[in-house]
Amino acid sequence: MLWGAGHRSRHEEFYDEGTGKVEIGAIAASPGDFSGRAKVTYFTPQRNVADRYAQWQKHKVALANITVLQVAVPWAFVEGLNMEHLWFGDCWKEVVWWSRRGSELPKELENLEEKDLFIGHIATGKDPNFIAFSSADLIKEDAMLTVKVNGEEEKAIQWTFRGRKVEKAFNRHCHGKVWLHQLGTLCTPKQSWGLFRLTIGSALRLLVFQGDEVVGVGVRARRAPVDADEG
Repeated sequence: MLWGAGHRSRHEEFYDEGTGKVEIGAIAASPGDFSGRAKVTYFTPQRNVADRYAQWQKHKVALANITVLQVAVPWAFVEGLNMEHLWFGDCWKEVVWWSRRGSELPKELENLEEKDLFIGHIATGKDPNFIAFSSADLIKEDAMLTVKVNGEEEKAIQWTFRGRKVEKAFNRHCHGKVWLHQLGTLCTPKQSWGLFRLTIGSALRLLVFQGDEVVGVGVRARRAPVDADEG
């Protein structure tokens, strides 16, 4: 199961709830962690990460109509892709440094352009922070996004599908396998403490945050389909 967060209007371009049609390119963007110029779409396998992004966006624009995107991606499709794992390390830092600066990857990393799927850690911070670095070596471990899961910090993970051929296959395999979960649209004051309501299926999820940190999550009633290993 993959997740994302964003404005409902963009998610409705990604998924037609009436026909089940999927268009992954509708929510593609650049630059990002793993692409400096080509527009690509980022997902996360961690529901908590999507919740975190939804909370950030809702806190930034209180009246925004934010939804959490849930996609059931068939494993048979994924395992047939040419994938690359980009965990924190020299290669990850180089890819993030070049990409966040809006540049193409250098010649020594051109082999990565052949990959269909990147799976790796998420960088935190705004693009100017990375532009200011004179080299990728200046990126430290604290540049990775972390989220709290059951009181423990976990490194956030992202998936990026690359290339139009792969995107078309994604659209076919994920047809009718998408859910849009509405985040409450009531205006919430921009203050250090806040409470958001996130409806997942028939469940009510409460996100309590202090500043940019989610400090509490509660759930009532049933949820939409989730992975068995998601606590």
